[in-house]
Amino acid sequence: MKKFLGSILSSCLGTLLALIVLILVFAGIGSTFMATSKASKHVQANSILRLVIPDELPEQSNNRPLQNFNLDNSISIGLHDLTRAIKNATTDGNIKGIYLQGSGFNHPYASLKVIRDALLEFKNSGKFIVTYAQFIDHKSYYLQSVAQSIYAHPYTFIDLKGFQASVPHFKELFDKLGIDFNIYYAGEFKSATEPFRFNKMSAQNRLQLREFLQSEYQEYLKEIANSRTIDKNELQNLFDLYKCYSPKLALSNKLIDSIAYESDVYANMRSKIGLQESDKMNFISIEDYFETSKSKNEDYSSSNRIAVVYAEGDITDASGEEGQIGRKYIKIFRDIRTTKALKLWYCE
Repeated sequence: MKKFLGSILSSCLGTLLALIVLILVFAGIGSTFMATSKASKHVQANSILRLVIPDELPEQSNNRPLQNFNLDNSISIGLHDLTRAIKNATTDGNIKGIYLQGSGFNHPYASLKVIRDALLEFKNSGKFIVTYAQFIDHKSYYLQSVAQSIYAHPYTFIDLKGFQASVPHFKELFDKLGIDFNIYYAGEFKSATEPFRFNKMSAQNRLQLREFLQSEYQEYLKEIANSRTIDKNELQNLFDLYKCYSPKLALSNKLIDSIAYESDVYANMRSKIGLQESDKMNFISIEDYFETSKSKNEDYSSSNRIAVVYAEGDITDASGEEGQIGRKYIKIFRDIRTTKALKLWYCE
């Protein structure tokens, strides 16, 4: 019996020691990771802000659904924090310029315009913006056109041919499958259910889409023409007739500034900040820079405040996680209503 109890005790002791060792190992890894993370967020002199537009761009930072078994704790920067970081960099003496990267954006033009306006403010402060394009479509070029220097790879794919919209229709398919829908709508300009009612686009939907696209396209052309100092009508002609489908044609029509490799872009940025070829450039990501600069220009001393509520994501009856609109918003609105310092609230 004593042997049995002794073996159980030794097993428990061994398990306990193993758990303690594991805890110490993970604590060491965690502290090392935190130290490395903090070190990487220091803004050095003559730094260049590396701006890569993320695939996910919520209105509010980290407002995305949690992923199971995802150990990635990096920040998912939001639209307003991204633009705030760019504006902080405008007056930061350690930030000399922006290296704009990324293409194939799926974000709406309204979001891209907010970023573009912040980039214009940065450029107008006298600092440089350089971009290297390996793919150019209209949304990518909307941001790229802000840069003083647009570089393109010799084999960059260019897809600039005006705005368009296509709407798939399913009525004939579902008729053959024997599937019927109970559709309710009022008026002639209700296009949401048209794919299930018609086999082609209605005249009313075609009219409203054309009006919307024309308005957006003309504003787009005006902003691009101003940035690239090209006549607006000439620019529209280049796009509508698809005259700039290759880097050489884009260069000859002043849509880009140079055909080069990324090493040439790095050499150009080195010269802009006065570095030699062997000198290392200091880059800082927009996410890390936001972490270091988010406390700048924030003053909460006023007794009169405006609450901004971000309601973004799927609507659910439950409390709701990040990236969802749930019952937790009831408490948020109740707190706003009962907080006397808040004079106005704005839901976005």
